[in-house]
Amino acid sequence: SMVNGITPYPRRTIYLDKIILLQFLRDFAAEIGIPATTLVNASIKQMLRTREVTFSAALEPTPGLEEAVREAMLDYKTKSNITITETDEETLAHLRSL
Repeated sequence: SMVNGITPYPRRTIYLDKIILLQFLRDFAAEIGIPATTLVNASIKQMLRTREVTFSAALEPTPGLEEAVREAMLDYKTKSNITITETDEETLAHLRSL
């Protein structure tokens, strides 16, 4: 049953190393240029306003991937090491020939 519009759930306790967690929070907040308290308050307000929780991890390309992308862009620009096809059938035929 609901109490004041809120469905009660059993309590769950999560134990975290508070010192390490707080340091990660402070480091992250410093990276994005805001105080940790502001980050936490803004996150909580956003969750309560939207009723959503979003998790994200920004991914950084590896040096090898960055090099492959640079090579592919150069190949595309100079039209070397690429095959241009006009139809799906031509594309599939080319891929099967590799």
